[in-house]
Amino acid sequence: MLARGGRRVTLGVRGCVHACRIDLVFAVPLAGLRAQALGLRRLAALIAGREARALWPPLPKAARYAAMLSALDARAAGASLRDIAEFLYGARAVAAGWSGRSDHLKSRVRRLVRDAAAMQRGGYRALVARGGGSSKGGGGGGAHHAE
Repeated sequence: MLARGGRRVTLGVRGCVHACRIDLVFAVPLAGLRAQALGLRRLAALIAGREARALWPPLPKAARYAAMLSALDARAAGASLRDIAEFLYGARAVAAGWSGRSDHLKSRVRRLVRDAAAMQRGGYRALVARGGGSSKGGGGGGAHHAE
């Protein structure tokens, strides 16, 4: 693994157990060319010591994942759905939308808790395998404190 400034590129190396000279040879299949090219650009930036933040964009659903973790932790500590909503979206939003004709806010919090529980039961494996893609649960879209 090469790391610099909190950015990492992991290389799989065969035939070298300890410190030794490594010649890097890249075989890039055309089917995955875009992802492979990104990996090579990241590697080049690390080697050159350049700060290339655009090569490590934040996860599109990072705010949602953070809200899911907060909801799961709060639920495990005994918080009600309303308590979770107040923490995530603020007391004013909950006062205005919790008991209205629409239950969109309750549904949003229920989805966060449901999707977080699914992740806890092993759904995170699919997320990691996809490299941070969208979660299967869908719904909801982040949180007041997390967005």
